[in-house]
Amino acid sequence: MTRAALAAGLALSVLATPALAHGASSGVQGLFAGAVHSLTTPAQALCLISAGFLAAGHLRTGKFERVIGPFFLAFLAGMAFSQAGVEVDVTLFTVATLSAATAALFPGRAPVFAAVLCGAAGLLLGIASIPDDGARAARIVTMAGSVLGVAVIMLYIAGVTDAIQERFPAPWIGIGFRVIAAWLAAISLVMLALAVAPPR
Repeated sequence: MTRAALAAGLALSVLATPALAHGASSGVQGLFAGAVHSLTTPAQALCLISAGFLAAGHLRTGKFERVIGPFFLAFLAGMAFSQAGVEVDVTLFTVATLSAATAALFPGRAPVFAAVLCGAAGLLLGIASIPDDGARAARIVTMAGSVLGVAVIMLYIAGVTDAIQERFPAPWIGIGFRVIAAWLAAISLVMLALAVAPPR
């Protein structure tokens, strides 16, 4: 499992877009650039997907809104009160590891801790989603795309996992989602180790 996680982590680091920030564009191009930005680096993609699985685990407990609400509020706060170019990859990998591990070990439980982790993920992703300097209108369009993108991805993960569990209520379905979350935690941990390792 460790070797496979390492291989997956290395693949993500090679295939992902290297830019940590994105330029501001107007119109549909800017909206699309913002919408997909959270998936263009391993740190952001792992953190977003891990937070999505963590929040999805609370759909059937009636506490989904309490868990996902802090994510969106913190995301908006991160975009509003930070600036472009802030390096948060290490922290993103850390939160991704904790979020995925919690989703794997305690699905649907510890809602307060889950809300804190989702809030941390939202804040960091908001900071990482601020576009480079550009025309004000273009920046607003790109940032709106980022908000739309993370909202769609988070709700999509929740919707798909809930639909699958409703269609196939067998216990092994829930175990399968926990295994996926465990793999996300392992990959995030490998990426975190690579991020903090001293250069050779």
